[in-house]
Amino acid sequence: MADVSLLFDWIAFLDIGLISVTIPTYAISVSFFGRERKRSISERERRVEELEKKVKEMSAGLRDETGVAALQKEIEKYRRDIKKIRGKVDSLSVWTAFFAPFVAFSASLGFAAIGYLFFTGALPAPLLSSSEYSIYFVASSLIMIIAGLAVLSGTLIAINRAALNPETLSALRFSFESGSTAEKFSVNAEQVVTFILRNLGKEMGENISAQVYFPSEFGVSPAPILPSVRGAVVHSQPTGPTMTYPGRMTATADVDALHEDMAAIIAVKLRMPGAKGTYKVPVQVWERRLGESKQELTFEVTTP
Repeated sequence: MADVSLLFDWIAFLDIGLISVTIPTYAISVSFFGRERKRSISERERRVEELEKKVKEMSAGLRDETGVAALQKEIEKYRRDIKKIRGKVDSLSVWTAFFAPFVAFSASLGFAAIGYLFFTGALPAPLLSSSEYSIYFVASSLIMIIAGLAVLSGTLIAINRAALNPETLSALRFSFESGSTAEKFSVNAEQVVTFILRNLGKEMGENISAQVYFPSEFGVSPAPILPSVRGAVVHSQPTGPTMTYPGRMTATADVDALHEDMAAIIAVKLRMPGAKGTYKVPVQVWERRLGESKQELTFEVTTP
């Protein structure tokens, strides 16, 4: 009897403790809610605009299957991002951060109290035995605790994510000058290839560095100086074990500042591979506040 009563005490103390946690948790979430809401709305609008542009490109017709595949891949990524963004700030809202867990833990405390009353015989049991009623309400109390903890943990994860997010709305995209991330070239063709680095966000990007890591099949050299075009610095990556792409020829371009909805054109002289095939070329873009973003270009090399 005493051991069972102790179980009800533990549940009650746990509920009271969890209820008290919801208030400071909500106070912390409020400090991030405005910023994350602004970021999410801006990011969602940008993703929707990009998705609309990509759909228009696809509906207008493309030159080859490589471009179609690249666009489909980007569209799927945009759709996943938009779906994720829709519920991004929900965990920091008043309902999710406070009311939902508060109601769950309060209901758990109420169920535990009713179960205790049935267990002690203070409440009559009309259909089942008192023990069966008490077990039912204890189980309901534990279920509500689990539900409240699930919501509360979601809020804590969202708070951690918001705290670690860079305080910037800049968003950088690296592509060929056409705007596509896939282009077709001829075998062994030697030409100047231009790329475009765009800031699709709502804030200026600062101290930007873009690096394109070409496989060994490519010949890479600096492009001639052209008006309004940035020539990339070409160098070989060291072969140390800590390097991401050891030994690869790398084209690097630095941009001090890139205002929102602006672009920088970057040129590199390339000799295409001597064998037909699809070559994936990784790109890494750094920004002072945004950090690193990994992207990819597709070179479809075919016979003339």
